[in-house]
Amino acid sequence: MYPNHRIMKPITCLLFAMLLAGMMSCEREDVLYRTADCGDNPVEIQSNCYEDRAMVRTYTNQPGMVIQMEPGRFAIVPEGDSIRLDDCNLPEPLKAEGMRIQFSGEQKEVYPNEKWAAYPFNFTCVSRQ
Repeated sequence: MYPNHRIMKPITCLLFAMLLAGMMSCEREDVLYRTADCGDNPVEIQSNCYEDRAMVRTYTNQPGMVIQMEPGRFAIVPEGDSIRLDDCNLPEPLKAEGMRIQFSGEQKEVYPNEKWAAYPFNFTCVSRQ
């Protein structure tokens, strides 16, 4: 074979082991998944939304329903309320008309010069009901 094959095989194995160890030790910082106050079937949340906006209301363990406003666009209607909350970081598996959920999160401000079909909302926790 090649004259350096005795050296390359251990180096290749070492590099592969380092890569594998590095992948296993990484923590996903972007996941906001929380088990506390998330109900029985929590779903991972992958990102934050509307970080630059002030919080105007907090929801904790709020039951609600997902509604479809138009194709590919959903909103959440909290139980006992008539407002709609934006689906910005609602996980895809929960984006279905009539899906009953329990959620926690922050309703964000709407600037005076804006009109929204649903209030800006950042989920911190969500589960199927």
